[in-house]
Amino acid sequence: MKPNSHSLTILKKSIIVILLLFVSLFAEEYKLMFWNVENLFDTIDDPNKEDDEFTPNSYFRYTARAYQLKLENLAEIINDISPDLIGLAEVENIGTLNSLSELLKYQNYWKIILIEGDDVRGIDVALMYRSDKFNLIDPISHKVNLHSSRPTRDILEVNLETNSKNIFTVLVNHWPSRYGGQEGSESNRIRAAETLKSIVNNIQKSSSDRDIIVMGDFNDTFTDKSFQEILNAEKVFSNKSFLIDPLANLINENEGSYYYHGEWSLLDHFLLNKNLYDNENINYKNNSADIYKADNLIEGRTKYFSGFPFRFYKINRINDGYSDHLPIIMVLED
Repeated sequence: MKPNSHSLTILKKSIIVILLLFVSLFAEEYKLMFWNVENLFDTIDDPNKEDDEFTPNSYFRYTARAYQLKLENLAEIINDISPDLIGLAEVENIGTLNSLSELLKYQNYWKIILIEGDDVRGIDVALMYRSDKFNLIDPISHKVNLHSSRPTRDILEVNLETNSKNIFTVLVNHWPSRYGGQEGSESNRIRAAETLKSIVNNIQKSSSDRDIIVMGDFNDTFTDKSFQEILNAEKVFSNKSFLIDPLANLINENEGSYYYHGEWSLLDHFLLNKNLYDNENINYKNNSADIYKADNLIEGRTKYFSGFPFRFYKINRINDGYSDHLPIIMVLED
């Protein structure tokens, strides 16, 4: 007896489901992390940078011992998370990251990308990745030209290839601060958003199927003009999406990556293009984005108070903590 069309349809659907389950079971996963590490400086005074406060004779007394403690504390959290790729902000130079990598698990595999920019304090964004997971294609540094005369951090573009030959792009950001107030400084972040949008558009024009992960400390929230009017950011994927912020749905008044004047806010973000939702090549693992808020990263937490980030620096002394920002994490599937 021949199977009827209904039976064949059910059989085909069953085979598709089984194949999808099979693929998902054997898909390679990569954990991504971004962290503003709060002034990772060495102790050497660079005459071309405003780094005097991070020297042994400063009010911080930033000695070799303090520098080593800073490295060890950062490494502790990174090793707990165990990422395959790390975006970083507020890093003075590649030497500090070489020292950090020596304290990390899989230390022989870490590769570092940092291109020195024009920030007067000397802080840059950087990317660290495991060479047993990814192959470097090329890094590119993009200037953000502001209306003011004070330069800001570049946007770092890094193009990588997985072991299965899928290529993706990471864009690491650290936008201008809110110094002078949110409204007074907003035009600078608008310029950064316009620069980022142009970079993403150019990549997508040359490689329409390119998977793009934007990460960074944006000093803006999902509801600010830079996200809503310039980047057209959305909380969930749709066919019309330009960039999706997978963390935007997770935030309430007691959560965020940064704490200021008694309030949490989400200033650190992942922004993903829609190719990461198309079930081809590399994809975002649903619901994997989160703020990493381990107990040791939080100071002052009680039954009635959510606490705040356990900073390394406080006012005019070393506080022995980690950073004024919490890390954010997400997972890619290949």
